[in-house]
Amino acid sequence: MKLTLIILTLIILVTAAGCSADIQHSEGAAQDSGETGEEEIQWCNPPPIQVTAGEERIETLKGSQKWKVEHDNGEISYSEADTAPPSTVPEFKYPQNVSSDAEVTVEFPAPPISYQIFEWDEEDNVIDRFDDLSLAGQEGLKIYEIRARWEQGIVSYVMYLDVR
Repeated sequence: MKLTLIILTLIILVTAAGCSADIQHSEGAAQDSGETGEEEIQWCNPPPIQVTAGEERIETLKGSQKWKVEHDNGEISYSEADTAPPSTVPEFKYPQNVSSDAEVTVEFPAPPISYQIFEWDEEDNVIDRFDDLSLAGQEGLKIYEIRARWEQGIVSYVMYLDVR
């Protein structure tokens, strides 16, 4: 237990030391890839997302993640966090009420390479998969996971909804 705490502390310190802000700008990386004059933006931590249903912002919880940061000094740091499956969210969070006729939008501060949305049941099973989320025809308690992939890694975001 003590060793795990020490390792986690070191990972956090290394990541924090290499990132003075959430975003790093690296002109060299963009030039190396042949895109002269363009600047590559790199997130020091997985970016937050914003999900809305109609006018209402939906709260998301960050789930499991794997993330890589290439620092200006050439060093690379990795962070990895594993969480309980999305199906456990009802154990510690109340659902957010949303209307089944609300349009759902998912916004990323930097576009991911890809993302998918999974619907989970409370027994740890993925019961459906979507490219976009529509609540039309849905009703009741719903657990959704958004898995997004960037060049720097993969991040999971979870939301717990009561669709009415």
